[in-house]
Amino acid sequence: GVTFTMWFRNVACPEGKSCGTFLLSAHQSKASSARCWSAWVETDGIYWDTPAGTPSFGYPLNEALNPSYSQKFKLTSDTWRHMAWVFNEDTNNLEYYLDGVLTYTGTWGKPVSEMDCGPVNVSIGFRWPDYTYGADVEIYDMRMYVGAPLTTAEVFNIATAPVPPSPSFGRDDQARARDRCLYLTSPEMMDTSWTDTYGHGCAWYFNNRGLYPTLCSYPGVGENCPIACKSKQECFNVGTYKTYFAWNSIRRIESTTPNGTVCLASSWNKTQQVERCRANQPSLQTDGKTWQWEADIAALQSAAHRVNLTDCDELEAATDEQCSFDPAPVKEFTTHMKANGGDFTLAFWVKPLGEISLASDGRFLPSVNFLSSVSPPFANIAFGPYVSGSNGEARMRSGCTGSAPQPGIVDTEQIEMSKASTTDWTFIAISKNNQLRTSGGARASVATNLGKFTEGQGSWDMCLDDPDALFNAIEVNFPMLISPIMLVPQELPFGLVQEIYYQQVGNMAVRDGPLVTNKERASTTMEIEKNDYVPKSALMATPIIFQKRVAPSATCPFEYSTEWVKEQHQKVIDGRCKAPYTCDSDVLDKPEATISCPGAPVDNEKSFGLEPQEFEGTGFADFLFSITDTPFVFRDGELRPTGSFVDSLTQTVKIILVFFTPQYGITTVMSVDADMSGPRSAFVDVSVQHYAILEGAQLVAYLLVQCMVLIFIVFMIVDVFQHGTAMWGAYREDRIVPDLLTAGLMGVDVLTIVMTTVVVCLRLPSKIASAGAVREILHNLDAIPWASSDVSVTDKKTTFFANVQDLLALIGTEESVDAFLNVVLIVLLIRVIQCTSLHPRLALLTGTISKAMDDFWHSALLIILIMGSFAGIGTWRFGSEREEFGTFEKTMQTEFLMFLGEFLEDWATDTDLQAFIVLYLMIMFLLVLNFLLAIIVEAYMGVREVNEENEIEQEFLTDMASIFQANLMSYRHKWPHGQVLGRMLASQRAKFSVGFMDLSGSMLFKDQKSVGAFLRYYQGFEFCEPPEIGSYGKADDGMKQVLEIERRVAQLLGTRPPKLKDMAHQ
Repeated sequence: GVTFTMWFRNVACPEGKSCGTFLLSAHQSKASSARCWSAWVETDGIYWDTPAGTPSFGYPLNEALNPSYSQKFKLTSDTWRHMAWVFNEDTNNLEYYLDGVLTYTGTWGKPVSEMDCGPVNVSIGFRWPDYTYGADVEIYDMRMYVGAPLTTAEVFNIATAPVPPSPSFGRDDQARARDRCLYLTSPEMMDTSWTDTYGHGCAWYFNNRGLYPTLCSYPGVGENCPIACKSKQECFNVGTYKTYFAWNSIRRIESTTPNGTVCLASSWNKTQQVERCRANQPSLQTDGKTWQWEADIAALQSAAHRVNLTDCDELEAATDEQCSFDPAPVKEFTTHMKANGGDFTLAFWVKPLGEISLASDGRFLPSVNFLSSVSPPFANIAFGPYVSGSNGEARMRSGCTGSAPQPGIVDTEQIEMSKASTTDWTFIAISKNNQLRTSGGARASVATNLGKFTEGQGSWDMCLDDPDALFNAIEVNFPMLISPIMLVPQELPFGLVQEIYYQQVGNMAVRDGPLVTNKERASTTMEIEKNDYVPKSALMATPIIFQKRVAPSATCPFEYSTEWVKEQHQKVIDGRCKAPYTCDSDVLDKPEATISCPGAPVDNEKSFGLEPQEFEGTGFADFLFSITDTPFVFRDGELRPTGSFVDSLTQTVKIILVFFTPQYGITTVMSVDADMSGPRSAFVDVSVQHYAILEGAQLVAYLLVQCMVLIFIVFMIVDVFQHGTAMWGAYREDRIVPDLLTAGLMGVDVLTIVMTTVVVCLRLPSKIASAGAVREILHNLDAIPWASSDVSVTDKKTTFFANVQDLLALIGTEESVDAFLNVVLIVLLIRVIQCTSLHPRLALLTGTISKAMDDFWHSALLIILIMGSFAGIGTWRFGSEREEFGTFEKTMQTEFLMFLGEFLEDWATDTDLQAFIVLYLMIMFLLVLNFLLAIIVEAYMGVREVNEENEIEQEFLTDMASIFQANLMSYRHKWPHGQVLGRMLASQRAKFSVGFMDLSGSMLFKDQKSVGAFLRYYQGFEFCEPPEIGSYGKADDGMKQVLEIERRVAQLLGTRPPKLKDMAHQ
């Protein structure tokens, strides 16, 4: 393989622009010749050619080079950067190093051995002679190593070695060294205690540089505040480090004794520690650890105090089990710390609780001791106000020395601290290097806010008293607020410690911490008072707010919108990110970081510090009260304003509340849904879904009703079977095909039987199991430990959503069955309406519909056409102004309401709307509606005329009573079946009068008494009276009047009235 190394920097690349050049290019003299290989570097990434390779080129951009790469490592015009290109023949990979750190590894595309492609020219700085595309760059100390590829360590040694002198370059090597990037480990990459003439330090410039972009150009600021002002180029580094925390929230520690409080690991028991203290009493006087502890007590300032851990009664009184911490993170941190040679960083924030936290001289003296053992007392690391440091100091000691009470043999170190604030949060950190003890270079640095004190510790090893945990208890000697203890199992550069301070100081400034201690919470008796006549439903879980989001996108639906987004992004860059200031890489490289259009749904990234969760899709959930009742929340290690939970990338918001009404056994899921993806700012809808428990008497009653339904189904089956058998017999014997209406009604009956049976079969098991299902879900919801700090918020919400989804699944199944049942009921309703056609008087509705069906069909087509046309016009004209016309469906609904007489309130304020409504009413109300009324009236009159011509119909109840009586009489007197008798009478010639002899001679009646009973019964009906046949024919009411008129006219004229015979011959 081959390795190329060099120092590189751009000559004049404008801020925010992309500049690049060919570092190396193997070619022949002609510009058109194919290149053998090339290496191109630019501010946005790297590029190489691999002709005939797979792939034939590579072009990874900065964000694809390395997960740790960010905008602050980008190549600039004012800083020398070391880079190396390693073409590794062993792996056929290309390795790119920046600042001595492996930044990218990828396949070259073909065997690296093929780089040796014959006698070719290699150009430096261009592709071939006279090639003009590319930026001007400076390259210095270029080297080529042939043979085995350089290792990571070898490249790093070259990058960090002194710059070779070169007077011919015009600038000396010291100047070039000053222009090089700086590693975070460099002493120059650290903010100093410098202040300007107004007393402003680096922290002030950090807080205000965002408001005043040129602030850091003040003389001396950039040189003394490189971290706060980002004024010095940082060399690339893979700055990832594992972080652990003891405690998961800010703790309020108040003194349980005058000398302080002891917080144990949750795996330690207070009683056991006190018993251990009493058991160790005889040996404490000769114990080396106790002697070291007593030496620390003696070295305290007069205003300070410590808990007497050798006094078992005081230890018992000082131990507060409510401030315990989880030992698992501490033990895991300790394991990694030992693997890194004992290096570690420990950091936390403290804040006094007022005057009770201050010493007698008015100072706040943070005294926090990390105890590995309570009895005998020992701490590998402690912070306290000792006489050797006026503002306090950090003390470290080895657990491997001082086994006997003899001075001079204890490996220990004291590092002075800066003064802590008496009103605000103070940042305290220690970064310890223990690996270099073998060369005598062990050291430790202590930070108080931005202040730094460093002490060398030579070659002694800070071995642990407890090999499994750096500490098992925390002793706090003054009342204070204390943040989670950050534990990093490696020595962090002090510049990085200062970066951590800057990242957190703004968030900590607005955090007031808890108002009471955990012990006070546990000892407080909450008064519970039962109030009658309050709402009968109770919340089963804390309300949750759930949102679905999309990622920002620089590509919009319209071409100009995309251009506009990019233009606004460039304005932001030009106005806020010019030198000497820089912006994050996301802001500089991605237009959507400043302004955007909605993109693809977010399903695997955090938002608002929340992990994505599944609930009817992927989204992000938080507690409703946290968002609505507080201005800030702490999520994923950051303080976030709750007002930013919902933003322009939010598509839908759902608020979920689960209620239970114990009196009625009803579980309710109330959901408030806001859809923000449409053209309106938000479309809000509220849904309330219920699931009722059935048990006891209610369940028995329900089962009885369902049994009655099944009996009804059996009757329907028998009826359908009989009709079907009759239809089949008529077709088989006489080839009589049933009419379409009869067949259709039978099909409806069969469908009703099937659907009702399905509903009953689905409903019965769910209702029987409803009590158990609801009990399990509500028990799970009620058992969620919302107030527990041992269960993560994500786990709580996951449990909540899982059970709510189970509940919604039950409700969904119930609603699906209800929807199916609704179809069954509608079919039955139509069947009931159709059954009214059995009687002429009840058949007014069905008869009218049947008679006007053709007109109704064409009227429906006309109405749909006209309303659809008006809906299209209304949506187009008024949709952007009025909600009632927002969509085609909404406009159709508005038209239907106007059709029924419900008008818009302010319709007369808009001339166009007036014309629209008046025209609509003229056509639909005055014309179409009256057309429908005319059709209905005409059809009704036709049906009524038919009923009036029907001689045998009576009032419905009278007919029903007559039928019932006739059936009884028929059974009693053994009358023949009605159809048999009807066929016999139909064969008689005499239709107007059927007498005793006719019926008796038919041989259908049992005897003459039966015939007599038949005649006596039916002669009571008016329509069964025989017609009167006179000399003028059959007489009826109307004919009688006509004959009377003819008789009188004949008398006046002196003629005789016409006889029936005369009328027959006319």
